[in-house]
Amino acid sequence: MRINLLPREKIKKKSPYLDQGVFAILSVSLALLIVIGIWVYLQRSADALDKKILDTKNELKKLKKDEEKIAELKKNTAVLEQKVKVIEQLEENKSGPAKNLASLATGIVPGRMWLNTLKCQGAKLALEGVAVDNETIAQFMTNLEDSPEFENVELQFAEETKVEDYLFKKFSLTAIIKTIKDLEATQEASAKR
Repeated sequence: MRINLLPREKIKKKSPYLDQGVFAILSVSLALLIVIGIWVYLQRSADALDKKILDTKNELKKLKKDEEKIAELKKNTAVLEQKVKVIEQLEENKSGPAKNLASLATGIVPGRMWLNTLKCQGAKLALEGVAVDNETIAQFMTNLEDSPEFENVELQFAEETKVEDYLFKKFSLTAIIKTIKDLEATQEASAKR
C-alpha cells in the first residue's frame, strides 16, 4: 500500500458559463464565417454574371455590325445580280438590230418598194421609202405589225413623187422595236432600285 503524503492540490471548479460562452462565441464565429463565405460566393457569382453580361453586350454590338455588313452585301449582291441579268439580256439581244435589219430585208419589205432611209433612235425606228402604190405600203405596214420584232407601226405620210418620169408613192412611217423597248424598260427598272 502506498500513502500519498503530498499536499493535495485544490481542484478548481469550472464555471458552466465559461463553457457556454466559448460555445456561443464559437457558434457566432462559425455562423459569421458561413455568412461571409456565402456573401463572397454570391459577390463572385455577381461579378462573373456582370462580366458575362458585358461580354454578351460587346458580342451583340459586333454581331449588329456584322448584320449591317451582311445587309449591305445582300443589297450589293442584288444590284450586281440585276446588272448581270441586264448584261445577259444585252448579250442575248446583241444581234437585235442586225436581226431586225435582216428581217426587214428578207420578208417584210415587199418586192415593189425600196427603203431610202432608216433611222433608229432608242426603240423608235423611222423608215422612209418609195413604193409603187398605196397597197404596197399597206402590205409593208401589215408585214411589220405581224413581225415579232416590231409594234406600233404608224404611217406618217404618203405622197406622190416623180422618179425619172414615173409616179411613185413616197412614204414615211415609224415603228417600235420590241427588243430595244423591253431592254430600256429593264434598265429603267434596275435604275429605280
